[in-house]
Amino acid sequence: MTQSRRIHIVRPNETLSRIAHRYGVSIRTLAQNNGIRNINLIHVGQRLAIASTAHARPAARIAPATVPGTPGAAVTRLSGGRLSLTATDVLNIKKTLQTEWVQSAGADQAYGIIDTILNRTASQRWGRTVADVVNATNQFSDINGPISRRKGRRSVAQLPVSSISRRVDQLVDAYLAERAAGRGSSVGSHLNYANPQYSDAKNLAWINALDGPRLGRGNAIHHHGTVPELQRHRPGHFLVDLPDIAPTSAPVPMNGRRVDGNAIAAANGVSVKNQSVKLGQLDPAMEAAIRTVATVARQQDLPPPVITSGNDSRHKRGSLHYADKALDFRGNNITVVQGRALRDAVRAGLGSRYDVEFEVFPNASNNHLHVEYDPD
Repeated sequence: MTQSRRIHIVRPNETLSRIAHRYGVSIRTLAQNNGIRNINLIHVGQRLAIASTAHARPAARIAPATVPGTPGAAVTRLSGGRLSLTATDVLNIKKTLQTEWVQSAGADQAYGIIDTILNRTASQRWGRTVADVVNATNQFSDINGPISRRKGRRSVAQLPVSSISRRVDQLVDAYLAERAAGRGSSVGSHLNYANPQYSDAKNLAWINALDGPRLGRGNAIHHHGTVPELQRHRPGHFLVDLPDIAPTSAPVPMNGRRVDGNAIAAANGVSVKNQSVKLGQLDPAMEAAIRTVATVARQQDLPPPVITSGNDSRHKRGSLHYADKALDFRGNNITVVQGRALRDAVRAGLGSRYDVEFEVFPNASNNHLHVEYDPD
């Protein structure tokens, strides 16, 4: 292979981490070579210089999200030294990290948690998916352990997507892209970690015997290693393959519950026009819609979206607004070109179960993105 230099033009819904993964370079190198100070901020149409000895991977197709258990759903795979993650796996890593990471302890602690989850998934000792791993009894305290059970939860699926902070969302995406580009595990092949500061005397002996890295700060220190009875389950070397779908797109819950759109919007930096906008009893499918619109708006460097209509206002007869399955988002004076780029990226992220339109009016201040859940 010879040293090559090429230009990549940023397209809608692309992130720096995914571009780096495509060309086999690190995010840090790509950012430094292009004078990018904030790796979470690139623009559609921006030209990036790529210097790499590696051939570009085929561009990832942004596939629609699939509901586990339905035809066409992606499957977690371990084959040929490669661990292939699904979008649901990535989402569940984010949920779990949100409960396990003491953010003031630094990013290295977060990397150790992520790598332990990946190692456990690759070991197949606890099952074949991230959900199997983190749902194992008493392994992750706020997923299916003492803390979660006091709250009436016994699985990662019961944690709302809205619980994931923007910092956790971005850190997981960036770090998994680094792993996919060849970065090694921060904890080797180890399978255990624990904090001796919050453990009883019965567990201190095995925790203090762990001989892996110690990650964190102050009282938020994780001792990593592998207990003797699990040594035979440590995985061999493996590479990580990421899903083609943007990991922040949530699978649609199918249990008929309702979600509070106001809370979901607030957690994702989306404003609500005023109190007359009714979002309190949204269909759960709209949680993914709010998150996807918010994510794409950030990726395209657009102003934060504003929800202007839920189950309120006047809509045509039979409108899905009245079934809490439709939302209107104002783009805060974005242009029609920007609105259509937003529409295209949101369509790609949500898939065919949703209808997405950027509606244009004589009074440009009324232009908005309409998103509805209409799987039929």
